[in-house]
Amino acid sequence: MITMAITAADVKALRERTGLPMMDCKKALDEAEGDHEAAVEWLRKRGQQVLEKRADRETAFGRFGISCGVESTAGAMVELKCESAPVASNEEFVQLANDLAEALAKTPAVEGNPDQLLALDSPSQPGTTLAQVKDDLFNRIREVFNVGRMARYDGSTCGYSHNSSTVAGVLLSVEGGNNDAGRDVAMHVAAMNPSSLSVEELDKTVVENERKVLRDAALAEGKT
Repeated sequence: MITMAITAADVKALRERTGLPMMDCKKALDEAEGDHEAAVEWLRKRGQQVLEKRADRETAFGRFGISCGVESTAGAMVELKCESAPVASNEEFVQLANDLAEALAKTPAVEGNPDQLLALDSPSQPGTTLAQVKDDLFNRIREVFNVGRMARYDGSTCGYSHNSSTVAGVLLSVEGGNNDAGRDVAMHVAAMNPSSLSVEELDKTVVENERKVLRDAALAEGKT
């Protein structure tokens, strides 16, 4: 039996490809007997084992990925959740969130089903599924990521994602206008945080309480 020698160049190449520590890459190449593709698969499987052990961790942070535009045929918004605030601003995490939204906009059949959404090809990494991108990112960052809420609309859309101390996402179906104006409206909606999207959806008890507050204030000022 001939054993292939693992060189420093091999380890470096796998490190650059996966972004994982040198020792992990060396171990993977040893296990795969120098086969880089098999080593990548070995790293993914080991990462999946680690992920399964951490699956119950709380994902209280995250961001909304948005795919929209007044000239688009559909728009979508997907919440991608993580364990810490710094990761929510990670460039690769942001890209994954936006890729999820773009994939949803193009594939209405997967709306509401995170597993089916993740099974789609990544818009920014053709030939790789969104699930593989997610798992590879977990391997590098070692934080659990979960797909949360999602929404999709046919036709022209505009949106806004607020990802500071709080996380909010707004996706609007629009007619006319331009992307900047639509984004400004969506930003205003996010800031106001309305309790409903229409008069019909308003809680009657809340409405009556608000009327009472205004009525009492008017009476206190001597108004009738």
